[in-house]
Amino acid sequence: MERARKSEIITLILYVTLILFLLLSVILGLSAYRKINELEKRNEKDRKVFSYIESQVLSNNKEGGIEIKDSSYGKVLCLKEKDGYETRIYLYEGSLISEVSLEDRDIKPVFYEKICELSALDLMIENSLLIIEADGIKGYAHIVGGDVYE
Repeated sequence: MERARKSEIITLILYVTLILFLLLSVILGLSAYRKINELEKRNEKDRKVFSYIESQVLSNNKEGGIEIKDSSYGKVLCLKEKDGYETRIYLYEGSLISEVSLEDRDIKPVFYEKICELSALDLMIENSLLIIEADGIKGYAHIVGGDVYE
């Protein structure tokens, strides 16, 4: 009788240990999944910011076609279009935005398109390289004209 009781207790301890191990595995797996998902979202946002800016720069990459202006919103990437218009890309209320406006108008978001959420944006031109820093990550785009237009 006592031997059967000990066997039941050992079996119960083994089952409890197995259940605790499985529960711990699920918790650790969930934590790893959340971290991976968070990294994927950040990478997707970074790719979106850099690919958008680089594609816009590429489409307007001509002598005198790219300029960085200072405004109350921070640095603004201005890409000259036809007929006195320009595309402006800058940070506004925690988002990267793009708008088309007349070149001589003040930089003030009226009709704009939100590209993605972003907390920091810095733009700089060195030689023939546009340096883009978004949320602490750097990206680059080759431009025509060098730092004459900064």
